[in-house]
Amino acid sequence: MSEQGTVFLDGLRVTAQHLNHLEDSAQQAVGDLRRVLGLSRIGFGFRIEVAGDGKTATLSPGLAFTADGRRLSLDEGAALTIPEGEGPFSVALTAASHDDPTTRVGDTGTIIYADTSVAVAADVAVGPDTLVVGTLARNDDGNLTATQDDRLFLAPASHGHTGAFYQDGLGIWRFDGPRLVEHDEVAGPPGPPG
Repeated sequence: MSEQGTVFLDGLRVTAQHLNHLEDSAQQAVGDLRRVLGLSRIGFGFRIEVAGDGKTATLSPGLAFTADGRRLSLDEGAALTIPEGEGPFSVALTAASHDDPTTRVGDTGTIIYADTSVAVAADVAVGPDTLVVGTLARNDDGNLTATQDDRLFLAPASHGHTGAFYQDGLGIWRFDGPRLVEHDEVAGPPGPPG
């Protein structure tokens, strides 16, 4: 028996049912992988970086999943528009979609594209399609500080548990896993022989 999927053979008349089954199988596999990795998590990137002048901030490119498993992705960094005031301001990513109007059949979109919007606000309506990746606040000097919870970030398969962030060979921000506490304990007595 084969894995779930669609088998295409020479001479097969491919129908919408075949293509929809192919799409459903792929979506199920992707959904399973996302659940295994963890929902409401950042796979890589999405680091909030405050500029050297302390007045502006950017969000690095990245990939994350919302609580309902939708993909959040930015291929390029985003300049963050920060409201006036001290804050704190949530930096939120929201998943949405749009269709290609030229491919509609009647009112039904047939090619759908995923979108990720970035918002910085004091009050963010957090729902299943939104992930807050950190906060920004201004100190007494008016300089920005960014805060991000390490628990949001997934570590790559090869990591060292240093608790640090680093840029890989492609310049993508990665989390090296939560820092493991080292113990300087004295060894206890030996156990029973055997």
